[in-house]
Amino acid sequence: MADFALELQTELVTLLDNDPTLISLIGSGKIIDAPRRGQRPPFITIKNHEFAPRDAIATSLFDHEVELEFWHARSARQLGFQAAEQVVDLFLNHNFGTSFRAVRQNHRHTKTSIEPRSGWAKTLIGLHITLEPLS
Repeated sequence: MADFALELQTELVTLLDNDPTLISLIGSGKIIDAPRRGQRPPFITIKNHEFAPRDAIATSLFDHEVELEFWHARSARQLGFQAAEQVVDLFLNHNFGTSFRAVRQNHRHTKTSIEPRSGWAKTLIGLHITLEPLS
């Protein structure tokens, strides 16, 4: 099942990384697993990706929870909300998978905060998807 998790994550990164609206907000190539030491925002990181069988006995469905963090160097929540809105729209309207199908896609939450030490704005975007293997 880890193969599906990696395939989903790769597809999500590709989807976001090729979106003209997100590129205009944060630049190209800014969807990353983790920032390099000293890297300054803007960028979107994959904070968490958890998956588990929904009901391993009755079905072959797997629930995936993905959390993305959008970081921006200005303490401006508005930009975070704009980026989150675009990410959620892309996620909900994309047909994921070649070796699996998405049974359900949901937006779980959007949370913003300002990091006191750096003054950077952080927007946490929680996404949920239920996958079913095709083979």
